[in-house]
Formats: sequence, C-alpha cells, structure tokens
Amino acid sequence: MDTACLAPGIFSALRRRAVQGALAIALAFLPLSLAALDPHLSMSDYTIKHWGAQDGLPHNMVHAITQDKDGFIWVTTWEGIARFNGHSFTLFDNGNIPGLVSRAFRTATVDNHGHVLFGSPQSGLWQYSRGKWQQVAAGEPKLSTLLLPTQNSNVWIGTESGLFRLDAEDRLHPGPRLMPERHEPWVNAIAKLPDGQLLVAAEDRLFEITPDLRQVHRLPLDTSSIGFINNLLVTRSGDVLLAPRQGLYRKSTSGLQRIPEFESLRIGAMLEDRQGSLWLLSAERGLLRWRNGRLETLPANSGLHGHGTRAIFEDREGQIWVGTTDGLFMISEGSARGLDTRHGLDDNYARSVLHGHDGSVWIGTAGGLNRWQNGRIRPVTTLWEGGSSSSVLALAQTSAGIWVGSYDHGVMLIDEKGRLKRHINAESGLPSDRTRALLADGDDLWIGTRGGLSRLHADGQLQNYAAHTHGLLEGFVQALYKHRNGDLWIGYNQGLCVLPPTGKARCFKSDQLPAQSIFDFLETGEGEMLIASDHGLLRWDGIHMRRYGRQHGFPNESLFRLLADEQGMLWLSSNNGVFRIDPKQLDEVDLGQRTQLSIPIFTHGSGMPSSQANGGSFPAGAMDDAGNFWVPTAAGLAIINTRIPAEMPQPAIPIAIEEMLVNGEPHAFEDARKLHAGESRRIVIQYAGLNFHHTGELYYRYRLRGFDDAWVDVGKSTEAVFTNLPAGDFVFEVQAMIPPIDWSKANPQSIASIPLHLTPTWWKRSEAQLAATIAMLALLFGIQRLRERNLRRQRQRLEQQVKQRTRELREKNLALEEASRNQAALMQRLEILAGQDDLTRLPNRRSGRARMNTLCQQGPIRVAVLDLDHFKRINDRHGHETGDRALHTFARILHQHAGEPENCARLGGEEFALIIPDGDAESALALCETIRSELAKTPIESVSGDILYCTVSIGLSSAGQEPHKLLREADNALYRAKYLGRNQVCLIRPDSPRMPIKAAS
Repeated sequence: MDTACLAPGIFSALRRRAVQGALAIALAFLPLSLAALDPHLSMSDYTIKHWGAQDGLPHNMVHAITQDKDGFIWVTTWEGIARFNGHSFTLFDNGNIPGLVSRAFRTATVDNHGHVLFGSPQSGLWQYSRGKWQQVAAGEPKLSTLLLPTQNSNVWIGTESGLFRLDAEDRLHPGPRLMPERHEPWVNAIAKLPDGQLLVAAEDRLFEITPDLRQVHRLPLDTSSIGFINNLLVTRSGDVLLAPRQGLYRKSTSGLQRIPEFESLRIGAMLEDRQGSLWLLSAERGLLRWRNGRLETLPANSGLHGHGTRAIFEDREGQIWVGTTDGLFMISEGSARGLDTRHGLDDNYARSVLHGHDGSVWIGTAGGLNRWQNGRIRPVTTLWEGGSSSSVLALAQTSAGIWVGSYDHGVMLIDEKGRLKRHINAESGLPSDRTRALLADGDDLWIGTRGGLSRLHADGQLQNYAAHTHGLLEGFVQALYKHRNGDLWIGYNQGLCVLPPTGKARCFKSDQLPAQSIFDFLETGEGEMLIASDHGLLRWDGIHMRRYGRQHGFPNESLFRLLADEQGMLWLSSNNGVFRIDPKQLDEVDLGQRTQLSIPIFTHGSGMPSSQANGGSFPAGAMDDAGNFWVPTAAGLAIINTRIPAEMPQPAIPIAIEEMLVNGEPHAFEDARKLHAGESRRIVIQYAGLNFHHTGELYYRYRLRGFDDAWVDVGKSTEAVFTNLPAGDFVFEVQAMIPPIDWSKANPQSIASIPLHLTPTWWKRSEAQLAATIAMLALLFGIQRLRERNLRRQRQRLEQQVKQRTRELREKNLALEEASRNQAALMQRLEILAGQDDLTRLPNRRSGRARMNTLCQQGPIRVAVLDLDHFKRINDRHGHETGDRALHTFARILHQHAGEPENCARLGGEEFALIIPDGDAESALALCETIRSELAKTPIESVSGDILYCTVSIGLSSAGQEPHKLLREADNALYRAKYLGRNQVCLIRPDSPRMPIKAAS
C-alpha cells in the first residue's frame, strides 16, 4: 500500500532519531564551510549552472576566469570584460573604459595588492582597482597570453613575443631572454615551483627562471617527441604535468613520462583543487577529474557543453568555474540535482513518481513511463501496445505489478519488465479514461478519475462509487490516502471527502474549506491529518481545520506532495520550489509562540531542474530508501537529499556594494560624504551577496542608521532607494541571508555598510544663516527709519483724504438709496418673469402648481389638463413658427376664459392646465367645452399664409383638495379623451374614477 505517515509523537519528539551520520552527509549542503568539492562524490552528483550571452555575458567564448578580493567573479571574452555578482553581469568595454581600443581580452588575474589585471592582444595590460581603470604600460606588452603574480609583488606576463615583468610600482620590464640566438618564442604557460623558481613553457621548450636574479636555465629535456607545450601545472606535491598538443606527461628526474589515461586527449586547461583533485578540460571528453590514479569523466548529458578554453578556476567557496565556447559554467555541490532527457528521460515534463518495492523509481512524464534503476533511466515503450503514448498521471504498486494511470488511456498493469498485463478503461466500466490518482490498498487498487472514484478488487471486480449513493462529491479525484482507522481520504479539485469502510462519506466542499483543490494527505502520529492544498497547508484534528500560508512564511501556497523524512521533517513540493518544515513549529504557531515558520527552500538555484514542481497527479513525489526526495518538475526530475541537519548554520555571505546612483548618475563611493541634501533628491544603492552556491536564493534587508534604525525586508531585491533625505550623517547597512529566513539567526559577518554624509544646502548652513540674520537686522533698522518718515507724511495725506472721503460717502449713500429702489422694482419684475412662460406669457408650471396649492387650502377645486391635438404634425408640416402661433392662439383663448390670469398655466410643450375654483361638475364641463369649441373654430394663419385649425383634448378631474390627486385624475381623463378620438372633454366621476364621462361635443 503506497501510503506514508509520520511516526507517533510527531509534534513532541520528531528529531530524536537524528544521528551524527546525517550531519556528516549534510555537510555537502554547506559549501561555504568546505575547502573544495567533496572528491568522494561522483561527478554526476554535482550541480552545473550555466550562463551565456542570453544572461548578459558579452560573448559566449570565455578566455579567463578569476576572483577579486571582494568576491566578484571576472571573465574575459572577445567582446569585453564581465564582472559577475551571482545574478547579473556588469560589462566593461570601450563604451565605459576610456582609452580602450579593442574589446578583446584573453587573460585575467589578481595581483598581491588586490588589483585585477587583464591582458588584451591589441591594447596591452589594464588594471582595475576600486572602481577605476587604468592602462598599465600603454601599448606593451601586446598579444599577452597569460599572467602570473608572484610573492614579491611582481606579475609575470607571457606573450607571443617573449616574457615580461610588471613590478610593484606598475613599471613594465622585459623579462630575461629565453632564446638569445633568435627571436623570443611564444610563451604558453608559466607556473611556480615549490622552491620559488618559475617554470616557463615556450613553444616546445621548458625553462627555469630565478625571479630575483632574472637568470634563465633551459631544462635538458627532450621535448621533441611531444612538440608544442600548450599548458603546464605544478601540483602542491611538486609534480610537474605538461599538456602538449596531445596527451599528458609528468616530468621526472629521468625525463618525461607519458600518462596512459590521457594518451589520445588534447588538454586545454588544468587545475588542482584544494583537495588535491586534478581537473582537466579536454577537447574529446570534456571535463575530467583525476584523483589517486582514478580518472572520471563528467557525463556528456551533465549540462556542460561547448569546446573548452584555457579558462578553469576554483573560487573561495571551493566551486569549479569553467569557460567554453558556449559560456560560463559553475560546478558545485548543490542541495539538489536533476534528471532530464539528457539522462534518458523520455520527456522533461515529469508528472508522477513511485518508489518501487525493489528500490527502482518509476517516473511518469508527459511523454510516457520511465524506470530508474541502478543509476540508469529507461523508457517503458511496451506500455502503449503500438499506439500513441499518453501522459502518465498516477502510479501505484501491488503484488500484481505496477499500475499506471494515464491522461486518456485509462489504467494499465505492467510487470517488472514493463510488459502489459491488464488494461482498464471506460469501455471496461471505468467512469473516465483520465486517471489522476491511484492508491494500493493491499492487493486492492483505488482509482481516482475525472468521473469519480472506483475500486478494483484483488479478484478483478471493478466497483464504481457513485456520488449520489455514497455521498461523494462530483469532479476530479486527484489525491487518495488510507487512514489507520480504515477511512479513505479523497482529494478533489473542489473539496475533499472522507469515506469510511461502511456507510456514506463525509464531504467538505470548497466553500466549506479554507482551500479549493486538495493535492495530498499525510497522517501524523496522533492521527491528525495534514493536507496539501492550493491555499497552503491544512491541519485537521477532527474538529478544527487550521491553515498555514503566506502569512506564516510560505513562499508559495500551491502545495502538491507532502512527505516526512526519517528525522520527522515535513517536505512539500510547490509551484515555487520544495520546502522543509519542522512540524513542531506548527504547534508553536498555534500556541502563539511564533508568527513565522522557518522554512528552508530548495529551488532552481539549489540544483533543481526547475523551481516549478508539478501537481495534479499522484503521487507527485516519492522518498527513496537513501532519504532522497524525488520531485517531478516542469524541466525534469529533481532529487533532493533530505538527510540534512534540522538546524543548518547560516554561512558568512560576502556582500559587495556595487554602485551608488545620485539622481540617476553614478557616484563614487569615496564621494559618499560629499552629498548635498537639497541636490541629492534620489539616492539608489545597489548591492549583491557574493555567494555563488546559493545563486538566486539570497534574501536581503537594509536600513539607514541615523535616519531610521528599523530594518526593511526587501526579499531578493538588490537595490535600496532613498528620496529627499535630510542633511546629516548616516550609515547604510545591508544584510543577506539564505532560507530559512530568520533574521535573528543571520550570520553577523553577512553585512556590509557605507557611510553617507549629506551637507545642508548653502542657505541652511550656519555661516549663511548668520550673514542672513545680520542683513535682516540692518534691513529692519532701515525700514523702521523709513517707516517713521513715511508715517508723518501719511498723517498729512490722511487728514485731506478723510475730508474728501466724507464728501464722497455722502454722495455714494444717495446713489445707494436710488439703486436700492431700482433693485426692489427689478426683483419684483424678476419674480413675475420667473413664474411666467416665455412664449405664451401664461403662468408656468411652477406658478400653476403654487396657485393650485393655495386654492386647495381654501376649498375644493377642479383641475383640467388641456393638450393640443396632433401638435407635432403642425410643427412638422408648417414649421415651428406656425406651431408657436397655435400656442399663442390657444393661450389667448384659455386666458380669456380662466376667470383670473393665475388660474391657467402652461405645463410644457402643448400641454396646459386650468384651475376651476367652482366645484360644480356641470359648469366646469361647460367651461371646458366652451374653450374646446372656440379653439376648434378659430383660424390660425401659418407662416406660408395657409389657414389651419387646431383642436384640443381636455381631461377634467373631480372636485378635491389634493393637488397631486387632482392632476393624476385630470391626466387619466385626458388620456381617455385622446383614446376616444381627441377634440373632446372627459370627466372622471369620484364614485367611478375608472369610467370617465365624455362631454357632449
């Protein structure tokens, strides 16, 4: 049964089984504490990282590699020099090095003063120190092939025309002549012997040079048989190795001894690391390691490609750097390694992993099924019966064999040799061919498909679990787990269910959970369930469901595989790497003892093929007997050794402050105390942690002491921005750390600082303020004297002005009285106009409504609403001016019969209102009929001279004292008049408001 659970007492004593052996294995994960790569590891176990032109390298062909005192890696190429900080390259070429003629550089080294020296075939020797470049001995030596610093501060330079020496004062001297009888030879290699002598290879000859006396001694070796010597290496034990155009030789007292292992190889670069292993870069077999007589080749599918150059280097962390025609490569002991198509995998998109009973690992990919055994991967091609392959989404093993769940082929059973034994699909009764989860339950097999859950019994009977009969959810089944009490836990894409051995399931839909998709389960020693979901880690104790997500320190909440290692640590795969969690920290979060989990993270920078682990398949990872966590990713299979200490010490991370920009312009660090507060509106400080083993995994925080002593966590950002800083003395500090991020445990050496001094602007300086104060006092004194004189003159003028103003005020008062009278008359006129319709001069709607309210307070009234018939037709046929004449004619008739002018009003358009104070219905009908008939017989002359007639429809309300009710009744009656044919009067009786009475016409 492919299940996993944590040992009892998971949240109390999980790490009691941690042993010293695990600690020893874990040292491989702390490269900063090592002197070199562990020689006992196979070369295939190393992690190789690659950078090329697509990553910012100026040219893919790397000639030389070195490391400066700050920790930067420098490389030379045909297109310039590049400085590497672990995540980006800074390019130096003729665009930013004044005087540089050519961008091509061959060699690089660091002298005893910490200066970085570079040799160019065209422009000679260049030096870099503290951000400044200078040409050393301009124009000479050219065609430099190599540089070698010695203990007496000299740098020996090999060229195509002999040997040169650069002294401690950067003065260039010709070296001793190697061949006085003819032109100086091409110096191919220089090495230091244990006794301090220099060993020089020039074409096909060897020389020893005494550096202090500049004496030359040609070694009496017969090198005619080996020819041109390309390279040489002096080991710490004193062995001298020579690499001619083919093969490798050891110098001995009796002459040259050929080393058989390298007989047919062309060696381009050689290096002895700090553990005594020899690294050799060959044209035929790539990178080789030779130790204790054992030769090992880096596999061709390891990721190192291109033709080797002379560039090979060991950095301070013990990692090996190699340059080829395809870029820059770093070989390190990663926390993880990967398997992909270069190792035999049929497809790089890995989906599911199963650790078999025999120790082999079965790997499902988007292209099919693979088997890893004894270090080799072989695709299982017999699975598909000659048809097209399918993605393998699920794997399980019973005594019958390996069960394979596919995307569209259903479920297949194969034996140990990959032969197909049984095939179950939709035609066989499976709810769906798309299978995402398989779980072995003894010899029974639980099958999770797109269409639901099924169980294949050991006797071959297939049982489908319908949602309505067993209480299950609809949707994808993508995770299965058998609890110790017999319950089956089922993870869906929209919730989860717990199916007991008998009875119906208990289900939680996505709206009842703090998550939607469920990807995996893990049972604790206390019987609790840990659940991997798309919203973090869930913990179910039978009553409460707790969630742990980003707020607790998870870098990503889409968690797929959930397993425990032999130390009791939790391992989770995600869309952004693999996480390790100490489960006791979950208790501490629940008890309020901590808010953030301390989570080590394993990503692409740790050696994984991709940081994106895959989910939605089952099992999405497996733990083998050696403690390796196999994780399917989007770029291959990641293998992570889980046998690392529960507490990993933080390494000391060198931090370099690379550049400071002030208002967008570079600013030298030595001028950081010459900033002006008013002018330095935006200060950007760029920094980098020079830890190449954890490239891309460093997290930073910074602060500006003196301004704000609080640290600012900035994640992986490598720059700090400050705007409008005040004047003062500050210290910028930046600190780096690798996950797990707990700044209280950060290494105190992983910090860098730079002082800043911002002087105030000139008007804020003390001397400027003193001068301004004196000038202000003098100005105030002068102003006071001038003011007294002016006051006397002003008093005289004021007396005259008072008399003049008194007279003017009297005249203005008279004018104001006259204006007040005119204003009162104007306001009266405006009030009349505000209540009058501009066209008909009748009261407008507002005035009519006010008149209606007034009359209703005095007694019952009636209201008639009058609407000219077919008025739009008049406007359309005869023009709007004729329409205005019709409105004028009707307004005149209405005004004549209204009794009082205020009792009629134009409501708008062709609609008018008539207020009839008399409540008698017959007289009101008669009045309305009079108005109707008079308009009907009144001729109206159009603009064109034609005579036309206009009619009106009238709706009459009942008597009442509620204006809005009267208007509604009149409107209803008007609509009835229109409906009955227009040109008539309609009245609504109070006892039958729905039946208007038509007036005789």
